[in-house]
Amino acid sequence: MKYRIDYSCNGMKIAQYLKGKHGFSSRMLTKLRKTEDGILKNGVPAKTIDVLRPGDLLEICFAKEENTYKRSSIQVPILYEDRELVVFDKPWGMPTHTTPAYQTGTLANVFAYHCDVTGEYAPFRVLGRLDYNTSGCVVCAKNQYVAKMLQHGIQKTYYGFVTGVPHPKKGKICAPIGKPDNNINKRCVMEDGKFAVTDYCVMRAFGKEYALCEFVIHTGRTHQIRVHMSYIGHPLLGDVLYGGNTSLIQRHALHCGCVEFTHPITGRNISVSAVLPPDMHRLLLDNF
Repeated sequence: MKYRIDYSCNGMKIAQYLKGKHGFSSRMLTKLRKTEDGILKNGVPAKTIDVLRPGDLLEICFAKEENTYKRSSIQVPILYEDRELVVFDKPWGMPTHTTPAYQTGTLANVFAYHCDVTGEYAPFRVLGRLDYNTSGCVVCAKNQYVAKMLQHGIQKTYYGFVTGVPHPKKGKICAPIGKPDNNINKRCVMEDGKFAVTDYCVMRAFGKEYALCEFVIHTGRTHQIRVHMSYIGHPLLGDVLYGGNTSLIQRHALHCGCVEFTHPITGRNISVSAVLPPDMHRLLLDNF
């Protein structure tokens, strides 16, 4: 990462500049101090107490980090990529993380293989996982700084087909979500659950049988959209766990169709979209 120093930062120490202007944490600065050529000023190794002047070029290079995941060459579409991050179009039926039951074939394994191909060194830092059967956009940071800056800075738009047609056709669901039984993966709305907010909007109704909805979540609770839509009586199609109609599709019909964020390095607004997968697209056909 490179920063050209302007007159507004004249006299700042490097630590002050990185923390105040770019949100670096004390922990990151400590790691950079211990990294050979982690901080360069005008091409020369520098200390965090060194003073900056207008026109200086400050370069930051994080230490190479080993990715210990097994490699998987499964081809997952890449929707956007640069030196700092990558956005995958995760297929449904693929776990995001490895688990005791899934040591290969996950997006983490795919990311590890991709980094080998591109010659990059980066552990798997995913910014908001998707459920096994949820498809769509997944953002992965390639370094700890980008991961930190985007941790709460990504707006996601989901699309899903729900059983029946919600009324009103646009609303906000504010209902806490918890896990009543630690031995079961199912969540529910419960008084002592964690705060959760979901906006929904009916985009198209297919008679009274089902509807296509757009969702924006303001909190990131496990199964949030699935739980909230079931709570108001309109579970996702195909969602066996939460009572959805399974006659039209064999997995819960949910897709992360868009991610938007401000790029931590360039400051540009990035918007990335993923089209509906074939099984959900079929539900759009009037004569289905």
